[in-house]
Amino acid sequence: MSEKVKPNKPEEVKPSESKDVKGSEPKEVKPHTSDVFIARSVYPNAEAVFTTRYKNLESIKDSCVVVLDTNTLLVPYTVSKQSLDQIKTTYEALIKDNRLVIPAQVAREFAKLRARKIAELFDQLSNKRNVSTSLKKEEYPLLETLDEYKTSLALEDEINTQIKKYRDTLGEVLDRVRAWTWDDPVSELYGQLFATAVVRESPIKEVETQKELERRRLHKIPPGYKDAQKDDGGIGDLIIWQTILDIGQTTKKSLVFVSHEEKADWWYRSSGEPLYPRYELIDEFRRASNGETFHMVQLSKFLDLFGANQKVIDEVKEKEGRIEEDIANIEISEQEAKIIDAFLASKFLDRKCQRSC
Repeated sequence: MSEKVKPNKPEEVKPSESKDVKGSEPKEVKPHTSDVFIARSVYPNAEAVFTTRYKNLESIKDSCVVVLDTNTLLVPYTVSKQSLDQIKTTYEALIKDNRLVIPAQVAREFAKLRARKIAELFDQLSNKRNVSTSLKKEEYPLLETLDEYKTSLALEDEINTQIKKYRDTLGEVLDRVRAWTWDDPVSELYGQLFATAVVRESPIKEVETQKELERRRLHKIPPGYKDAQKDDGGIGDLIIWQTILDIGQTTKKSLVFVSHEEKADWWYRSSGEPLYPRYELIDEFRRASNGETFHMVQLSKFLDLFGANQKVIDEVKEKEGRIEEDIANIEISEQEAKIIDAFLASKFLDRKCQRSC
């Protein structure tokens, strides 16, 4: 009697595995570590994507709140007195109307980078003085009877006299810069303008902010996730954004953020240029402010919007392009610390304070 052949049972496939069509080894399906429904929390009101209409800059300029970023506060260190006076006038008008805000996080970042800007200025002036060397005196007895040669010697002496005068004058300028503590022209201006009523702390607790940063980094929700490589993990941008949301929630006004930030966690970009702010930011501010509008502009455009003259606008626009490079890394390097030490060595601030204050 022949033995019965038992039918083959289908191979069990575990939930965590899958078998490809060709029968190769099953591949493990890793569980999702992120929220697959994150879009629902980022855009909780789907209808608003189509129905919301946003106000343009011209229509809100006379009523909006203006918030300044750290890089904006650094631009005046590179512009002329005329431009600095125009910036002062613009800020004063906004402060009078209670419409200018400096996030506390911005003030703290400025405290770090302000020393860097002055150190750069000191270093540039030192280099100019050091490269301005006198003409080397050479004697050519064979030419002493020539009138042209005598004229060249006289010019040589005149040039060397002027070079010495130039170097001595630059030395006096360096002494003035070296004497600054927190009384340089820009710091003096900010000290007059930015009192307690202007500086605003974020209301969110540190633990909650840290959790929110992790969520945004995991799902690439702006802002801050592009700064994950920084020592602070990008939390600075998030704290500033939380402050902006708080302003929108309490004032129920549209807001203009004056910043030179151009990274992709703030802007949609094309051909290497920022086009317009990320929709996630615009929509989040709309919800926090009960329907108001969020805009981002650079300082030059902001000054143009508020009536600055064209010469000031052009100068600020030319200078502001370099500012974002300065703020790309908030931490002061060892080389930069040495530059700072070079001109603050005689002051009461010791090296430890300079790097950590």
